[in-house]
Amino acid sequence: MFCRKCGMKLNDGETICPQCGQATSRGKLENSTQQDSPQGQSFPPKDQNIYLQGQSYQPQQGNPQPYQPQQGYPSQQGNAQGQPYQPNPVQQAEPWLQNWVITHQLDKGHAIGITGCVILFLSIFMTLVYTSGLGEYEKATLQQYFTEVMDRPSLVPVMGICTIAAAALFFCNKVTPGTAVGIVGAITGLGGLFSAWAYIAETEYAAMMHTGIGGYMVMAGTILVLVPQIRKSSKQNHG
Repeated sequence: MFCRKCGMKLNDGETICPQCGQATSRGKLENSTQQDSPQGQSFPPKDQNIYLQGQSYQPQQGNPQPYQPQQGYPSQQGNAQGQPYQPNPVQQAEPWLQNWVITHQLDKGHAIGITGCVILFLSIFMTLVYTSGLGEYEKATLQQYFTEVMDRPSLVPVMGICTIAAAALFFCNKVTPGTAVGIVGAITGLGGLFSAWAYIAETEYAAMMHTGIGGYMVMAGTILVLVPQIRKSSKQNHG
């Protein structure tokens, strides 16, 4: 290797010509590297708290950067599939309700059972059956049949109490007792419905009899009350 300025022969590894002081190509490369990196500082810099030699990551101090959600993860602007952000209703609830849901392990089955109890309770005051024809229109609620036709007014509060108690038991994750109490209320409502059918079938309005919204609510509520116990049994069998 020779010096580009004076032509003196240089030994391998020399960065400066001993005769004229001209820096060699190797010396220029080392000088440019030292200028880019602060003297006495290794890479990565020691004052940066990054993950190194088993240390946990800590963000730099003095210039914090705002959090930017990564693409593909849900954010309040939506997710990668274009679907809107859906917050968890449990996380938005009051702290006492969050603790209650987590402690009692409530799920969709409990909500369906409670809905069935509410439907059964409301069916007491809805039209059970009605007859129509020849310009006549008559309807009766479940409460009216218990009181006027069956002469069993005591069945009205029994059905109401059973449905309310069953809903409370479902809310407390007492599935089996809640189902049992709910079935009592459902059987009471179904008994009133079948009694109304039998009563009208013996009259001249049998051909014009129709089931009212209360009758359908009794049947729907009976099915929904059984859902929590069915889900519980299914989980136990698969567990």
